[in-house]
Amino acid sequence: MNLKVKILNPVESQIDKEHIPLVSPCLTYEAVFWKQGRYKKNRKPYQANFISRYGKFLTGFLSRVTSYCESNGIEITIEGEVETLETCKPYYPDYFWEKYRPDQLRTQLSLVQKAINCGRGVIKAATGIGKNNVMLGVTLAYPKARVLILAHTHTIISQIKKAVQGIGEEGRVNVTTVQSFARKDPEEYWDKYDVILVDEAHHISNISGQYAKVLRHSAAPVRFGLTGTLPNAKKAQLTMEGFLGPVIGELTIQDAGEMGILAIPKIEWIRVPFNSQVKELRRYPDVYDQGVVNSKAFNRLVAKRAAQAIKEGETVLILVIMIAHGQNIVDTAKRLYDVDLEFVYGTTDKEVRDEIQHALSTKEVKGVVATAVFREGLDVPSLDVVINACEAKSELLTLQAVGRGLRRTTEKKYVTIVDFFNPSHHFLVNHFGERICLYMDNGWL
Repeated sequence: MNLKVKILNPVESQIDKEHIPLVSPCLTYEAVFWKQGRYKKNRKPYQANFISRYGKFLTGFLSRVTSYCESNGIEITIEGEVETLETCKPYYPDYFWEKYRPDQLRTQLSLVQKAINCGRGVIKAATGIGKNNVMLGVTLAYPKARVLILAHTHTIISQIKKAVQGIGEEGRVNVTTVQSFARKDPEEYWDKYDVILVDEAHHISNISGQYAKVLRHSAAPVRFGLTGTLPNAKKAQLTMEGFLGPVIGELTIQDAGEMGILAIPKIEWIRVPFNSQVKELRRYPDVYDQGVVNSKAFNRLVAKRAAQAIKEGETVLILVIMIAHGQNIVDTAKRLYDVDLEFVYGTTDKEVRDEIQHALSTKEVKGVVATAVFREGLDVPSLDVVINACEAKSELLTLQAVGRGLRRTTEKKYVTIVDFFNPSHHFLVNHFGERICLYMDNGWL
């Protein structure tokens, strides 16, 4: 049997309806709906897939479909093609070679070369490797293309805009948040851009989200995403792949550390005193509130470790999830250790965020507490200590915490990552176990 795949455009491809059963297994994932029972809603899993009843699927799945067919003895013919664009040999301006380490630039250019060889896909690169430079390299490699660069936070966008201005390409490159761009009428941008670049591409996880809207309604033939962490859920993985393409290049934190490009994480553990009252709690929100956010013992340990680092002349970033938790740490540090910590969270003015980031980088400010706004996109090469006070099991949150301190300088070979073992409840113990396994898997323990 010959399976014919027709490429309709850079977004969608199609097969005949009668051939859907042949292809659907490689585009299937487990979904869930909740059915109302007599007393409560019950979880009902079912198999869903990324191919419509008309045989349409996202063009980013072409390599997946092709590999699946070849592995299962299914002959496949592809009709049509995605437009290719004129490229030049990847390069950086001369001043880059004076400003950055040559070995780091060569690594970045190798990732750029992989990108233009493939035309679309995801680059999984460790935080601190210089993803902005990789995006600049891709932009320079397509000298005649109109480029759209998307990210989800103003902190990231601000840094990318400065980088684009630095190479003098702001005229043909639009750098904007996805939230802002998604409000536009798709007719305004369907055929406006040739290349789309997405930073922190793991956020392309929802088929009906803002990234999906933009990428579905853009005819840009070349599209790349950069991320330090791939999504865990298969649906999220397939969503990212469908709109961008498969993973085409990877550089892990461990590899970059061994190459001398990134600082090497040194994990430090602090034990939190046992709290019998927390042990009796049943709901996770209550456990997190009393065992983490409003735990005087925990916050005292966080503040004490920050004060110690600052006293030794080191800069410290403390990462939290909730604003109330951050404020508790700030108050505790001031009251017990006479240490002033800056606090950055979602509603902090953009200009203030930039000022604090610059002050932390120059060591005018020694300590900062931050929520999610600084977990991604923070560029402070001189950062010495990262205190992960989130107490979460999320691989993404943990790797983001580690990644904040990975920038390497001539004076900095290692970065200290401080984490906490909280034995007061099995939820917190299990989360500790998830984090320690992640540290071990990456060779940091």
